Amino acid sequence: MAAPEYIAALGEWLHDCLSNHSRCHFAISSSTLFDPRSIELPTRCIEVTPTAAYLRDTQGAVGSYVALSHRWNPEVEAVKTTSANFQQRMSGTELGLLSKTLEDAITIVRKLEIRYLWIDTICIIQGTDDWNQEKFKMGQYYERALFTISAIGGCIQAGKDSGILEAQPPKSLVRLAFKENGIRKGGLWLEDIHYGLMWFAVDHQNREYPCGAPSWSWLSNQGEVEWQRRDDMSQSSLEVLGAEYEEEAQGVRRLPEVVIMTTKLRVKAKMQPLLIMPGIRDAKDMSVLTGVRVQASPCNQYYTFCHPSSPDWAGGWAKFERDPRVVELNNISSGIGATLAIHVASRQANDREGPIEHFMDLRRTVYEVIFVKFIKDETFQRLGAGFTCDLTIAQGFQAVEDIEITLI
Repeated sequence: MAAPEYIAALGEWLHDCLSNHSRCHFAISSSTLFDPRSIELPTRCIEVTPTAAYLRDTQGAVGSYVALSHRWNPEVEAVKTTSANFQQRMSGTELGLLSKTLEDAITIVRKLEIRYLWIDTICIIQGTDDWNQEKFKMGQYYERALFTISAIGGCIQAGKDSGILEAQPPKSLVRLAFKENGIRKGGLWLEDIHYGLMWFAVDHQNREYPCGAPSWSWLSNQGEVEWQRRDDMSQSSLEVLGAEYEEEAQGVRRLPEVVIMTTKLRVKAKMQPLLIMPGIRDAKDMSVLTGVRVQASPCNQYYTFCHPSSPDWAGGWAKFERDPRVVELNNISSGIGATLAIHVASRQANDREGPIEHFMDLRRTVYEVIFVKFIKDETFQRLGAGFTCDLTIAQGFQAVEDIEITLI
């Protein structure tokens, strides 16, 4: 976060909030309206000048300030304001050596040309009656600040305060279950990538890939996306060989933080060409056929597909996040042209509408596939996803060897 463009982005966000977020001018605990650009300052603030920082008694002055919320670690403990150093700090001398996190907060405020910074560690006399008085005002101090710097990522080990402006290594992610209208939604995780790759764009509109996100990730679509209900019996048919990560610097202007993004996914999988045909004549029949519910979107947003050897038999359905004319799918009128499909996973669908069907165990294998476009040098871009239980397509996947490719 040390790059100048990050400071510029913070300034843009602050300006946008002050100009357009009217609800941010209301107190959380009441309907009181206030202007954070002209508010009574906390009892004490750090005055930040172009070259130094001083502790000041505000004496009821009006202005604006930034607040810092941070972890209490040994470095902070060593620089807190106490009855022993309070008079010296109030005498007009500089604050002296501070922890890296506190120094970084001062740097941010200075770069944004904001005069005051409030940090409880420095602005409240710790371990005294001053703390007992000020602690009840802290909620209001945070509430009325122009914004609060939340320094939750700083190290807590002694001697290892890395601050908040240095690039941090990517943190481990924890998958949080989320369900809306029966559809589970979430990110992509390498341990169950066969499920994560099977996302569908809802609105079927051409959209540029935002924030440098790769085409195979749901983040590449700016609109709403959805997943089918997770099937624990689904078996992955591709193997993840590796992934490349990079920090997406330009994302700072579009996202609230720098994104550590998986940009390339190296996999080993089976691939074959399939014919794509526009439209689904009967969405209900296609849902029954594949065992996967076709959503309530207009049927013209769906496509059927088949094996090139059986162009008259629609064996599955698909959706594409990019317009078929843009990705140049199939020239249906001439009956030629095919789109490459990658076998992602397989699962069993069972018609259990009655006791006879259950007794006969009418199961069939449903193949989950993503459609891709060749770019160069074993590199492919995702176009869409679909399901099929067509025997000819299944035999086609079984007949080909696994190949190593890169999804971007």
